[in-house]
Amino acid sequence: MSSSAESRTLIPLPRPFLTQAIIAANVLVYLAMGFSGVSWIEPTALDGIKWGANFGALTLGGEWWRLLTCMFVHFGAIHIALNMWCLWDLGRLSERLMGWKSLAVVYFATGISASLASLGWNPMRVSAGASGAIFGVAGALVSFLYFQKAHFDLSWAQRRLKSVGIFILYNLFFGAVRGAVDNSAHLGGLIAGLAIGAVLPHVISQSAIDQLLGATGNAPSATPAIIELGSENPASSRLALVTMASVLLLVAGASYVAHLQSSTVKYAKAVAMLRSGHEDLATAGLEKLAAADPNFLLAPEMLGDLRLQKNDPLGALLYFLQAQKIDLIDPSVKQNLALSYLGSGGYLAAKGEVPQEVAYKDDLSKANYILGAAMDLSADPASAPAPLQAAIKARPDFPEAQDALARVDIEIGKLDDARSLYADVLAHHPDDQAAIAGAALLKAAGNSKISPNALPPLAIHYGELMSKSELWPLIP
Repeated sequence: MSSSAESRTLIPLPRPFLTQAIIAANVLVYLAMGFSGVSWIEPTALDGIKWGANFGALTLGGEWWRLLTCMFVHFGAIHIALNMWCLWDLGRLSERLMGWKSLAVVYFATGISASLASLGWNPMRVSAGASGAIFGVAGALVSFLYFQKAHFDLSWAQRRLKSVGIFILYNLFFGAVRGAVDNSAHLGGLIAGLAIGAVLPHVISQSAIDQLLGATGNAPSATPAIIELGSENPASSRLALVTMASVLLLVAGASYVAHLQSSTVKYAKAVAMLRSGHEDLATAGLEKLAAADPNFLLAPEMLGDLRLQKNDPLGALLYFLQAQKIDLIDPSVKQNLALSYLGSGGYLAAKGEVPQEVAYKDDLSKANYILGAAMDLSADPASAPAPLQAAIKARPDFPEAQDALARVDIEIGKLDDARSLYADVLAHHPDDQAAIAGAALLKAAGNSKISPNALPPLAIHYGELMSKSELWPLIP
């Protein structure tokens, strides 16, 4: 035996404790999310973000730790169960073949690579889960076996390569079919794993390999052992180099993604200022971004939202027109453009911009309100009841729509229906000014015809009526 071999000590092959520890950490985070009130089956995107999911509007704004924490966050029981089942199978084998230190480098380096790939492909996707790192482990196992990092039985290695290859291809195909799966993260982890696995040192002893193969019926059982790496061992030095190279490449990769998604970085900084209460600075940053990158939708869209929040529909109109030039069919942009037209006196234009399909579930009632109000104000009150009734049906407690329908009922002579609507609004919202004014008008008029000039004003609360995601103000 050579002097280098004599410096190594054979010790019993341990249980795959790193794989078990990673699985335990994932399960503990999932349990903590569930016991905190997050849905066990279908957490929302906002839930994921609160627990550390990867999201460009935050990650690129300085919360780089999300590249790591997102690996331990899962969207429901099925998501974590499938990932942990795959990790248990691939992780145990990889840890026995590569050693736990190598597996640690592979798992965390490829997981972060997957997060960076997701940001680079679609920075506004909320991404989480261990699958990117699992693909990384699979890729590392493929190259580790292919380049014969240890003296494996050829038929055993070929079977393993085949099974891992099938796993990779099936899951990539499944991810391509299902739009909700982040295949960019899977590919990022896989490519990083293939690269790292090709340069990992061989640290496991032949007796351990024999034991591993013996478990599959290819060799006699033997006492398992691995090579303990001393500080001066060449394999240990090589693993340290691989680790340092991985860190440097990840830093370079993060820098490249930030450059590639420079507009999103600027947007993320504006969002950070907005969340900290510096709306003026955020607005200034968004205006510069909208001018510098005229194809970046989120900047004019958010500027329009901020104007509507301030009850400035005319100011919002200009920004939503700019946003519509970027995306003609975005339902959220169309709905907010319609609302801006409604508040700016463009009633016919408002009717034309109300989207047929809404962006978010609650937008259905808002869209019908905008349509009904636009019909009323464009001198077509007879057509207004249907969309206003649909708005109330979609959201029974909708005082703006009830007030608008009561106003229309007054115009078309259904005074008793108007009284009933105002009474219902005031029972739940006693300070509603439109309902107070309308009820007083009906009381004073009795059964007399009411002049159009005396009609109560139409209530348009822009901040409540605009279309916005549950993640607002992170995204419009």
